[in-house]
Order: sequence, then structure tokens, then C-alpha cells
Amino acid sequence: MSIKNRCWSVLAILLALLPAAVAVPSTASATPSATSAPARATFADCGVLLTFGKIVECPSVEAGETHVYAVTTTRRDDTLVVTSAYVSGEYVSGEITNSTGHRACSFSSGGTTKCQLGAAGTYTITISSRWGPGAYTLAVDSFKTPSSCTALNNAFFSFGSAGLSATLPKGSPGHCYRFNQPVGSVLQLTRPLGSVAGTIVDGAFAPICQLDNGAAQCMLGTPGPYRLFMTEYSGNEATYRLRMPRLTAPTGCTLLRLSGFGDPGANTNTVKVDGDDFTCHNVRANAAGTALFRIHNGQHLNWALYDQAAQRVCDEYEHSRGCVLPAAGDYTLLMLNTFPELVTYQVAATNLARNAGCAPATGTTWTEPTISVTQPSLVGTHCQLFRGQDGDRILLFGAPTVYNELFKWIVDGTGTRLCVDHDEQAGCLLPATGTYRVISYLGNTSTENPEAPYELQVRRLNDPVGCPTVRPGAYGAAPALAGVRCRILDVPTAGAYLVRARSAENYDSFPSIHDAEFRSVGCGLLTCPFPAAGRYTMILSATPDSIVQNDFAYATTFLPAAPPSCPTAPGNGEPMAGEFRAVGQVDCLALTAPAGAKVASVRPAGATGAGRPYVALVDSTGAFHCDSNYLDQFSCELRGAGPFFALIDNLEVGAATGGYQLGLPTVSPPPSCALLPKDTTGATATSGANRFGFCFTIPADAHAAREDLRYQRTSGGGSGSLSVFSADGIRYCSSPAPSADFTLPCTLPEGPLTVLLETAAQTATWQITRLDPPTT
Repeated sequence: MSIKNRCWSVLAILLALLPAAVAVPSTASATPSATSAPARATFADCGVLLTFGKIVECPSVEAGETHVYAVTTTRRDDTLVVTSAYVSGEYVSGEITNSTGHRACSFSSGGTTKCQLGAAGTYTITISSRWGPGAYTLAVDSFKTPSSCTALNNAFFSFGSAGLSATLPKGSPGHCYRFNQPVGSVLQLTRPLGSVAGTIVDGAFAPICQLDNGAAQCMLGTPGPYRLFMTEYSGNEATYRLRMPRLTAPTGCTLLRLSGFGDPGANTNTVKVDGDDFTCHNVRANAAGTALFRIHNGQHLNWALYDQAAQRVCDEYEHSRGCVLPAAGDYTLLMLNTFPELVTYQVAATNLARNAGCAPATGTTWTEPTISVTQPSLVGTHCQLFRGQDGDRILLFGAPTVYNELFKWIVDGTGTRLCVDHDEQAGCLLPATGTYRVISYLGNTSTENPEAPYELQVRRLNDPVGCPTVRPGAYGAAPALAGVRCRILDVPTAGAYLVRARSAENYDSFPSIHDAEFRSVGCGLLTCPFPAAGRYTMILSATPDSIVQNDFAYATTFLPAAPPSCPTAPGNGEPMAGEFRAVGQVDCLALTAPAGAKVASVRPAGATGAGRPYVALVDSTGAFHCDSNYLDQFSCELRGAGPFFALIDNLEVGAATGGYQLGLPTVSPPPSCALLPKDTTGATATSGANRFGFCFTIPADAHAAREDLRYQRTSGGGSGSLSVFSADGIRYCSSPAPSADFTLPCTLPEGPLTVLLETAAQTATWQITRLDPPTT
């Protein structure tokens, strides 16, 4: 150490021993503000006796140099708040040691440190820089004997208090506040701004709570008086706002009265809450029951309800459909604004335990008129009564008429929500005979018309009334159009059935089917398996967020998946013609191909709409094997037990009727077809209105491993496409799109080959030739 530094150290210690140098803290009651800056020392004070609350500013400490300070505490086990703010140059470091040289703690510039001391007396603070000159500030203060401490009166702990705002100057060791509240009190803490944090200590100076980023609560579990120390993490200047209202037996909360259903009117509270702040409402209940809190413009608000002892009763996450108030009395609805800007919101509390304001009871038959509801206010709640019997299963449907979010559920006479957990059985099970209520409201996500009407339907699933009964029909027949969103399917025998529900415009309504135990019948891509004979209930659009009006007409297709009788498909892929005469009609063809054979489809090139129907192949039990996706692009192997059937359905939306043509040739084993020679003439074909599919054979010993196949229209109109199949029915090559002239390069497998030409159903002549591929 240099002579200069030793002198500074000796001087600091001597000064520290002088009684007049001991700082005596004051107990000022003025609120700290941006203008109440603490005393600041000059360069001449660098390395001297420190007094609590005084900020020393040192323009430089050189590398290898030390500044030595002395600070005296008069209380044993004190906690020093040490703040050293970074100013410029290199960061400096410091340590605090006692009279024996034992280090109590260390710190660096650019931070605030809490240092726990031992015996009362004088301590040494040594500042040094390892790498170069650095400017810094230094200040200390005491938990037990702070330089100043502002008193907070009882009014400060009311929710009606605006709190206080204050500014910590750069380098400040913090602000101190002192207060007293009953032991067991719970304080609601604001979030300090920026990097400001706080520590609350009890009467024994033991830390009991931290104020940091995020609104929280502090329970004063040990006796006071209490002190709060506010500091800034890095020693920089910072402004903060402080509120600590008491959540136990709170004061200053706006009264929020429980209201009935409908428009809460004067019982609506409209409130403004600052960003990152909170407010409260005093909810007064005359009796135990269930309350629903409705909040408009609350997307940035988190709420929770507390009793007078600050015990949480419920919150928005677990109790959005109703909060159970265990007893009569006052409760506190705490509203936290998580948004950094001011929010204006409306709130109302609806008493779910009473029928006041409920709409007259509706029936639960499937022909009941749809209920139209116009929400009377942004925080209004609708109640719809209905009667039910013990064991009833109720389906509740609802949807807004314009874009919005609709909330709806069923409660019992006490307002307790029913059917909270998922059940594999459809519908809400009523636990007893009596009057129940449907609670509903709009989420106000529509900004243009937040109070537009919405619709409800309450329907009984068990012993349904008003559902027409449907029995299996016949293929090729046209089912009738009728209304009401349900049907009773009278299943004569167990097995697979084809079930469809189509509107007059041929839209599929995607029905769901439930058995006598109210479990869903798991329908597959094509058919629905019915495990036993009996009555099943079919429901259109069974999702709860849909409304199907009673006058919505649709056709119910209900057919055995294995047809009892069908026309036989023409042999060798010859085309047949059919016609869809009405929505919901499904045709069928019996195939002559045996089990193990592979089948493809032939259609007129360019056919669309009803002229290009969906085709599915099933076996004798109705089991699905493949559909148009495979038939048109690959081939389909007939597995299972024959005979096999083709089910022909029109899926074209907006085109419920129209004619079609279809051929289903067998491609394995290879069919008997005309020879396709390899010469300049090749083979020819003549297409027409009823002739659009042609097959040709290439013998096993008459083709190379690779050839080009060309097809071209030599007269007439329309386009065509070409495919090549191996002996085992694999489609090896096919033209990418219909064309009037196309050369298809193909790597050919061993064995005999089948070539299929599909043309438009137009009069034309075609030539098919085989060519050697180019040598380059």
C-alpha cells in the first residue's frame, strides 16, 4: 500500500472513533419525492467517514489504488444497505470488514447489496479497481437505524388510497417507510416500476416479504412495527409507485350488489384501473350461494374473490362458470390489470342460486322452437328454465347469429354447474327430477355488434320425442327430404350400414349416432357398425356449438352396407349408365370378379360433378376395401368373401342430380382384350356417347423391357388417357392428364400386359401404337 493510501486509512479510522462522527438517524414523516435528494459528498470526501444516507461521488480510483471508508452502526446484527453506482471507466469492487479484519460482505459498482453485520461498532469499507481508473458513487444506510423513515398512516392501507410516487436518486441506498397494522393482516402489493424492489421487515427486523416484479401479497405474520426498504438494483435513478392496501377487512372497495338474470342495470360497476395496478369491489351476499362474475373489456384483467380473512374463495381460471359463496357476508373481488395502460371495464355479479329474471321454461322435445336470446347488456346473463327427470340426458346446443363467443352450461337449483367432467356417454345427466337452468352469455368478442342475438336448443337424448323413425331403404331409391335435426334409426339386424344426411344442395351434415347407452357409434370412412339390432338416435351436427333449425330439410340415407340385391356390372369393363334422380340416392353394382382379383375404374375423360361419382368396393359383409382414390389411380384387390359390390354415391355439392357412366374392368387376372401389336398401325378404337373404355393385350413374349406407347385422336373430339397394368394388376404407367395426343414412356414388367384407354364420351377415332424409345 502507498504512503498516501496508508494515511487515508489511518485518518478514516481516527475519524471513525470520534463520537461526533456517529450518524444519528432521523424519523422524518415527509414522503420521499423526486425533489427530496439526500446529501451528496465531494471528491474531498472519497475515503472518509460515511454517514447513513449520504451519497459520496468519487471521480476516479486508479488501478492498484484503494479508497478506505469507515461507517459506524450502533445496533448489533444490523443490516447495511450498500449502494455503489457505476459512473464511468472501469467497474470498482468493495468489501466491508470488521475491526478484526473479518470480511462481512463484498460488492461491486453498479449494484445494491444488503450486508449482514455482527457486533455494533465501526466497520471499514475498502474500494479498489483492478484494471484501471473508475468513477463511482457510494452510500450506505441501516435497517435498524435508518437515516430517515417516512411514516405511513392507516389511510394509506385503504384501496381508496392512491398510494405514493417517489424517485430514488442515482446512488441512493434507498427509501425507508414505517407502519403498523394488525398481526395477520394481508397486504396487496403493487409491482414497483423498472428495477425497483422492496423488503418488508417485522419488529425484530426479520424480512417477511419481498416486493418485486409481479403483484403479490404479504402476510404480516409476526408483530411489528414494520419497515419497508425500497432500493434500485443497480443504483440508478428510478421512479416508482407504491400501494399496499389491506386485503383483510379491506376498506375503500366499491360496493357490487348481486343482481338477477337479464340486465343488471344499476348493479353494474364501471371502473378505470391504471396499468399494472389493481382495484376492488365489495361483494355483499345475503346468503350462501353461487355467483357469476361478468366482466366486459376484461381481457387484460385477472380476478379473484377473497373473504374478509383474505382467503381466496375462487378465481377466473377455475370458477369462470360460477363462484360458490360459502356463507352470507362481504367478499372482496380483486381486479388486477396486467396491461401497462389504463383499462376501463364493466363488472356485474349475477346470483345463480335464484330464478329471478329467468325466461319461462322450455320443453326438451326435438320439435321445440329454437330459443332466440338478445343479451340485454354487455354484462348481462341469460337464464333459461327447463324441467327434467332423474336420469335424463340433456343435449344443449347454442350458437351466435354473428361472429362471437357463446358460453353456456346447465346448473341445478343452487346454481351449481352440472356435467363439468367429460363423459363417454353423450348429454348432461340430470341427478334428480326438478327444474334446471341453462346459463348463457356472449363473450363480446364481436366488436361490430357485441349484443347481437344468439340461439339455444335444449333437447333430451333419452326417450327422444319428435324424431322421425327411419328404416333401411333400398339402393337406387331416393330418400325423402324432411326437417328436425334428429332421426331414430330402426336397425333390424346387427352389421354395417351406410348412413348419410344430405341437404337439398347435397351438403353432408355429418351426423353422429348414439346407442341406447348414449355412447357414440364409431362410424368409419364409409359405414357405421351397429353391434346389435335396436333403435339408435342420429343427430345432425352434434357439436354443442351448432344450431340446426327445425325446418332444415335433409335426406337420410340408411342402407345395409352389403346390398341385398344389385344390378350386375357389365363384364370385361364394359360401361354402364346410371342417374342420380334425387339427393341421398346411392346406387350399387354386383361385381363378377372373384376374391383375389384386382379391379380398376374406367370413366369418361373430363366427366365432372354427378357425372364422376364416388365409388367404394365392399365385400359380402359390407366391409370396406377401397374407393375411387385407388380405383382411379392404382387398382383394388378384392379381399374377404364374395360377392363384392360397388357402392356409387354422388358427393358433388350443389349438383344433387345428374347422369353418370362407369366401367369396372378386372385387370388381374389379365382380361381377354384385343391384341396391341408393335407395328406402324398398332390398334384403333372408336369412341362414342356410350363407349369410352377400351382394353388391349400385349403378350408376355412380345414386348421389350422399355417401350413408348403413343395414343392419338385421329378424328372427332375429346381427350383420352392411357394406363398399363402388369399381370398381377399393378398400374405401372399412366398418362398424367387427358390429352388428344400423348407418348407415354414406360418401363414394362415381365409377363403379359393390359393396356386401358379411357376417352371422352364423344364420337372420335383413336390410334394406339408401340414405339422403341429414343436411343439418346
